[in-house]
Amino acid sequence: MTHHTGTAGTSEDGTYFTQVTGAFLVDQSNVELTWTLRKTPDGTLTTLSIAASDAAGDSRAWQTAAYEFATSVLAATLADKRVKFFRRSLFFYLGPQLDGEYWLPGFRFAPAFPEDDQPHLINAERVVSIDQEILAIDDMQAYALAEESSRRHAARLSLLLNVGLYRAEHSMRWVLPTTQGVPATESIRYHLAFSRPEAALTAMPEKGARCPLGAYTGSLAARYRVAGELQSLPREARKILRGVDRAAPGVADAFDRGARLYQVASVCGQQFPSVGLAYRVAAVEAMSAADPSCKGFSEFMRKYVTSLKDIDSLLDYLYGQARSGHFHAGSFPGGEFSRVNYFDPLMDMEKVERDSIHRTCYELTREAIVNWMQSVVPPEVDSA
Repeated sequence: MTHHTGTAGTSEDGTYFTQVTGAFLVDQSNVELTWTLRKTPDGTLTTLSIAASDAAGDSRAWQTAAYEFATSVLAATLADKRVKFFRRSLFFYLGPQLDGEYWLPGFRFAPAFPEDDQPHLINAERVVSIDQEILAIDDMQAYALAEESSRRHAARLSLLLNVGLYRAEHSMRWVLPTTQGVPATESIRYHLAFSRPEAALTAMPEKGARCPLGAYTGSLAARYRVAGELQSLPREARKILRGVDRAAPGVADAFDRGARLYQVASVCGQQFPSVGLAYRVAAVEAMSAADPSCKGFSEFMRKYVTSLKDIDSLLDYLYGQARSGHFHAGSFPGGEFSRVNYFDPLMDMEKVERDSIHRTCYELTREAIVNWMQSVVPPEVDSA
């Protein structure tokens, strides 16, 4: 593996510079070169300089190769000649296995390991892929574009599935391995990673070649998960994604901002329920910006929550203690730092009431978001 080192910063004259040093292929051998780019504050590229280490050998060879490389990149950029690249981005979540592949606007969403022999475990980590064909100038731009769009798709899918998709952690974790069906007596620290030869695709697969098509049996408004059922996109998913892409820019922007916050809520809320609830409120508030008839969070909630009429006290709690109290005063109304009576056979009244309020708050924020999503889909998309 080639090793590179780099640095970046701002010069005294205000220009931005970025520098990378590493091996560069010249005549079938690697030469260590240092590339330096300088840009003005408005982003204009002013200089590109290349320098070699003392052991670089024939300077004419690497200078010619570096010049030709830089010229080819500039020519490709100016010509704006783009070619198609396949890119696969992996994400993870906890829950049952995704029931199949989904061909959504602009990408394929599917289980990256469809052969998983325990698809119904509700606390198991799953790996899913967002597969795209990207038009780009070169390989590196394709990676950059795919990374950006895959994160946008993952946030939207987190909202539609009501499941937090997250990227792999590059860390070492303690695990309790099982050998021949027998759990070990001591934990071992392993590197977190997913690697399966069959998951390393290099081209977009044909429909149904890797796994069955998804069934679209999920429900946007579902409040509970049913044991034994696989994860499935809701019936309205494709229609909503198309509708958002065709909607006014303000609506699409509000949808994406809310989806990102909802994704954070779903992922971080696993460890800190108060954080999850605060970010759900923030997600609703972000989406409310797209509805000019609503002045903020509370009016948006009153408009799009139809299951309950008298919700003023809950709205005060949501925006006050759950959102503002957490963000501005460090409040954790979910009870993460409260005393826990582990060996008390009687249920604590305060905890029961708190859990009941938070369950209702989660349901109401979800209901408002779902009803708003369905309202912004243009009518002509219904038949698509």
